[in-house]
Amino acid sequence: MKYLNLKRIIFIVALTLLIYIFGITYFDIQGVFHLLKDYSSNIFLLILLAVLISQVFMFLRFLYYLKTLRIKSSFKDNVLIYFSSWAMFFAPAKSGELIKSFLLKKIYDIPYRSSTPIILMEQLCDLIVVIFFICFGLVLGFFNMAFFWLIVILILILSIIFLFSNKSFLIFLLRTVNKINFFKKFQLQDTFYAINHLVKPKRLIVALLLSFGYWFCASTVLYLVVVGFNGNISLIKALFAFPASIIIGLLSTIPGGIGVTEGSLFALLKSQGISGMVASASVIVTRIFTLWLGAIVGIFALLKLNGKLNGKLNSNK
Repeated sequence: MKYLNLKRIIFIVALTLLIYIFGITYFDIQGVFHLLKDYSSNIFLLILLAVLISQVFMFLRFLYYLKTLRIKSSFKDNVLIYFSSWAMFFAPAKSGELIKSFLLKKIYDIPYRSSTPIILMEQLCDLIVVIFFICFGLVLGFFNMAFFWLIVILILILSIIFLFSNKSFLIFLLRTVNKINFFKKFQLQDTFYAINHLVKPKRLIVALLLSFGYWFCASTVLYLVVVGFNGNISLIKALFAFPASIIIGLLSTIPGGIGVTEGSLFALLKSQGISGMVASASVIVTRIFTLWLGAIVGIFALLKLNGKLNGKLNSNK
């Protein structure tokens, strides 16, 4: 494929999955399967519903940003482009999300400078909501030493957003950046003004509410999984444990946080008095629903877009 090395992406996802399967053999797999035999089908359906709703929230946020910046693309392609980013989970620091800008450029000729602000704001909104959930958990007594620094980080993020919402600051920043020859070729003016457009209070609140919906539902998946294994955990503690483990995995820069996220989530569940067997099973099942299911759907989305991109390439010859 000329536009996107799809074979390499599939290979990396498959290899990561194999390493993951090999890695979880550290846990008592037979014990996990034994627990799964008695798993409630009703809980399983609720988990699927929570996963579906969480994805709806994230997709609506993507659509909202596209509409806000008046980027025109078909609904079907938007669905495929959104899910394609899940296949890029292995990229460090969530940089795989940039595939959405790549695909918008190749399919609709949307300049990168017009679409990358969407990716940036999505990550900022996620970070704000995750820090909020973690701080909420810290207030309840989890690792209080970290509370101060998380508040400082949250204030810094909100300060940056406030600055970008100020046109005077934006004009000053653009003039300063444009004096540097290296940055002139990137035409950052469009990017900065797009960010300024997205950080307006009303738009920011809408995006944060949608982000909140996603993380609440994703954390609910963990809660339901643990409850399904007859583990004792409150929804509030799940709202802390899941985002915290994702952040720890993200900071590790390991693809998808593989291993680090699982280990931190296992430790957090154990700290709540959940048995090692139930904690192990809960970690594995939660990651299947919140990572691997999306990655597999993402591969099919890329395969579908592959045909569209090849068709466009042939028509341009």
